[in-house]
Amino acid sequence: MKQYVESKSIENIILNKEQLTQNEQFNEYVMTSLRTAWGCDTTHIESIFDRSFVNRFKKTAEKFIFKNQIIKSGNIYTLTNKGKLFADGIASEFFIF
Repeated sequence: MKQYVESKSIENIILNKEQLTQNEQFNEYVMTSLRTAWGCDTTHIESIFDRSFVNRFKKTAEKFIFKNQIIKSGNIYTLTNKGKLFADGIASEFFIF
C-alpha cells in the first residue's frame, strides 16, 4: 500500500496478478454459481474444463440431491432453501485440491 501511495504515476504502480490453477478456477465457479438463482451449469463446466470435472461434479451432487439440498433441472444445479442453510459446506464438498 505504501508503494501505491508514494508512486508518482500509474506506470510506477506495482501490480500483482493472481494466477489460478484449473482446480482453483473450478472451485471458484462452483462456490459462486451454486449460490445464485442461475446455479451451476454442467454444460458450462464442460466447455471450460473437461468431462472429468462434470463427472466428478455430478457424482458429488447426487448425495445433496438425495438430501433435498440441491435440485437438478436439466444441466443446472441449484441449492434448495434447505441447501442454502448449508451453502458453504455443500460448496466445499465439490472442491478439488
